[in-house]
Amino acid sequence: MNAELQTGDAPVIIRTINTVNHGIGVLAAWLMLPIVLICFSVVILRYGFGIGYIWLQELFVWGHGVAFLSAAAYTFQNNAHVRVDVFYSRASERGKARINIIGVVFLLFVTCGGLFYLSLPQVITSWRLGERSTSISGLDYAYVLKGFILVFCVTCILHGIVLIWESWKVLITPRTEDTA
Repeated sequence: MNAELQTGDAPVIIRTINTVNHGIGVLAAWLMLPIVLICFSVVILRYGFGIGYIWLQELFVWGHGVAFLSAAAYTFQNNAHVRVDVFYSRASERGKARINIIGVVFLLFVTCGGLFYLSLPQVITSWRLGERSTSISGLDYAYVLKGFILVFCVTCILHGIVLIWESWKVLITPRTEDTA
């Protein structure tokens, strides 16, 4: 429904959510380039020269986690997420709109809301303590990585709101008979 930010007649909040999620997704996509270069460096250093840096390995893994958590809503926005298409692929536009609303309310909101609720105390504690890697020579900013769990939840919930609005628009639009 919304592969290209097609929200010209949408309320400001819907356009804003789409724009923010799109921007975060593009930024996360660009983050993959340095992540690939870091991974390449880790492999060359380890297998070419027998040198291993824990902090560099963690930088690769943490960067990868940040990119994927950040890009989830962008993937959802562009309809590139994993979906069980048993019913959805055969449904009419109105049927897809109903499935979207039910899925967002009963699956996305519940899952992301629960994850946010259960993660928030740990993220707050991690930030308060300035949590760092458990490895001696690891990275110092584990709390930042944990904070992206909340970013994931919020951006996906916000895109769920967009999807409900778009689906609702489909449902309230009068049916037209296809003459072609």
